[in-house]
Amino acid sequence: MTFVRGERTRARPLATPTAAIAPPRRRGATNLLLEPGDASLSSLFGQVGEGLYVTDVAGLHSGVNPVSGTFSVGASGRLIEGGELGAPVREITIAGDLVGMLRDVLAVGSEDRWIPLGGSVRAAPLLIGEMAMSGS
Repeated sequence: MTFVRGERTRARPLATPTAAIAPPRRRGATNLLLEPGDASLSSLFGQVGEGLYVTDVAGLHSGVNPVSGTFSVGASGRLIEGGELGAPVREITIAGDLVGMLRDVLAVGSEDRWIPLGGSVRAAPLLIGEMAMSGS
């Protein structure tokens, strides 16, 4: 088992006999930074040809297994048709595993942005080769 602790709290006990009952402090990584690549968003769409541009996901709190890395979450976005943005889609499901998804990254976009997600995430668009999705 691995613990993330700061230098200040390493030698201190987490509770003493006189301590009030309180939830334990959480330790862990809170920031994720994905460096941007060289491809513009329109260039990524051109490489895809036919696919899906995911703009929003829902259910990250319950749809991701932090041990195995598998996920199944709701998503919305727009179809990519002929290398151009097409019709909007909503209430679809995307699924896979995080390691496999990261192995299948084909290109990284240049337009990164900050996303408030339980800490801070700065990410650029990722072109992922294959991913399971369902919905109509």
